[in-house]
Amino acid sequence: MASSSSTSTHAVIPRYRAKYCHCKLQAIIRVTNSDPNRGKLYYSCPNGVCDIWDWCKPINTVPSVPTQRRLCHEDEIENATTGDENVRRGVDNAMAARMAVLKGQLGTLR
Repeated sequence: MASSSSTSTHAVIPRYRAKYCHCKLQAIIRVTNSDPNRGKLYYSCPNGVCDIWDWCKPINTVPSVPTQRRLCHEDEIENATTGDENVRRGVDNAMAARMAVLKGQLGTLR
């Protein structure tokens, strides 16, 4: 009988409402790098044309189901897309940028 091991993790996933800019495009989520709001998320026009701007406020924070770390195949990733893929990608990119800012700040505290 074969056995395998994996690591289970619980993550808290913030969810954000999709917003549309004045150009009628789905707004993207960016991370501010200016003080005093460094690391906060905000909505912006994907083309930088109109003046939409608003802070991103989570509509809820839902703990995810336990996940197991494993390698995914490309077809599994493609099949996991949803209608809000642009928002999710924007949040992922914004969160990665936010993590980089926080890691930089952590380095100055040490």
